[in-house]
Amino acid sequence: MNQPCWIVRRNFEMRIQTIASFREYLAALVFAIECFPCISIIGQTSEQIDPPEPVESAKFSTPAERISSLLAERFGFGAETIGGAKGVMTEITSLTDDSLLKAITDDTPRWIYFHPSLDGQTWMVPHGSTAFGKYKTVDGRGVSITWQYGIPNNNKGINLPPEKTPVKNGQLNAQKGQLILVGITHVGDLGWPYAYESPWFSNGATDGLEIWGGQHYWIHKNTWKRMSDESLGVYHNGGTPDLVTFSKNIFLETKTGSLIGNGTAAGSGRITIAYNLYNTMVNGRSPGEFRNMDAHVFNNVIGYVNDDGIRVGKNARVISEGNVFDMGCDSAVSGPRVIRYVIPDEKPRGILYSEGDIVSEKASTCPHTLDEGYITAPSPKPFQIPYKYKLLKSREEILKAVGTPR
Repeated sequence: MNQPCWIVRRNFEMRIQTIASFREYLAALVFAIECFPCISIIGQTSEQIDPPEPVESAKFSTPAERISSLLAERFGFGAETIGGAKGVMTEITSLTDDSLLKAITDDTPRWIYFHPSLDGQTWMVPHGSTAFGKYKTVDGRGVSITWQYGIPNNNKGINLPPEKTPVKNGQLNAQKGQLILVGITHVGDLGWPYAYESPWFSNGATDGLEIWGGQHYWIHKNTWKRMSDESLGVYHNGGTPDLVTFSKNIFLETKTGSLIGNGTAAGSGRITIAYNLYNTMVNGRSPGEFRNMDAHVFNNVIGYVNDDGIRVGKNARVISEGNVFDMGCDSAVSGPRVIRYVIPDEKPRGILYSEGDIVSEKASTCPHTLDEGYITAPSPKPFQIPYKYKLLKSREEILKAVGTPR
């Protein structure tokens, strides 16, 4: 069938409206069967359906081009993630019904994208924890889509109660594997500017995405903003999370970046964290706090983080290369407490290898700051990196590729 689906659907509707005999009814029925992919709709989610007007939903002329152009950007441990590349092309045309929720949670492999009319709109993440299905791609390229977790600006200070109760938190989790999440702005309930003071832990609990197990994840070019707990976490929760890449994400005005792994895990997974920008963080864990994971962390920019940079705990092996630590020293508490650090009393003791990292003078001379326990060359790297990658080595190159913190 060579005609666009919007034309096919229009022709079908005209046939239905002009039926005057049983013969015409049969002809319309045959037409419907032949053109089923164009006129079938599951719930409120369009399945392999073009927009009702001849307008491209982004800059891609075909579904194949949309898919191939994104998959070509994969790298790191998550490079073999396919998400919904072999599934149903599913266009979302509304963020106010349950079509997006059904699309991300059902058992059907899907490549999910958004109609241009949704540009600038917000989807409210359901209260509680919502689980992704397997073989899903959420492709936010070409439109500006926000996912709102919890009540905006509800948690403005560590020692202040939430402004609205009951608190609605919202969280997404993934444990089945094969997830690609690209180009979405994720916003939590943290108020800003935030009252940062001792004991410096928020009373909020809005998480963004937590990976609980499974293999093959690629989280790419998202913005994580104002989460009152972890923005993007990886946990051994019923399984070992493995073959993960976090790339080119922006963490902005949010409590923490990532907890990567659990201390009680039975096995170790692998993760690449590269080209991410951590900017104006309340509590840190940027790029992360690691346990029972092999992590390759390179060419990230850690800017104005009040607490942890890289903290390595039980049985974690982390290779840190070419990261820029511009953490500042402006916190009312102490400034960055950890730049690069191995927790000495967690056994088996973790390993942090650092090569080519760039630490600003302001961060390295800030009082009460730990930057110790890591190893450097000629000590060997704690594990072999199985893929090719380009390592930027100068501060100027890295800031140009990743972004400059403010």
